[in-house]
Amino acid sequence: MNGNVNDEQLLDFCQRLIRTRSYSGEESAVALLIHGEAKRLGFDDAWLDDYGNAVCKLTGRAVGNRKSILFDGHMDTVPANEDNWTH
Repeated sequence: MNGNVNDEQLLDFCQRLIRTRSYSGEESAVALLIHGEAKRLGFDDAWLDDYGNAVCKLTGRAVGNRKSILFDGHMDTVPANEDNWTH
């Protein structure tokens, strides 16, 4: 991973995630967004699996008995009633 992520880039990515529709069963656009960002950041590997999940891999550098960490999150959202939002 290139490690060159600044606050502005992180904020931009988060804003794009929020703006990308990802209702249950319609997650392909957000999966492609995540996949593209992982590639841009230089992850060791990134792919979309047979179910449409974005899988992104950073290979750890083992030192002593340190453990690996797996982060797993949902990409799907439910429709929001935008009439109730002011921001």
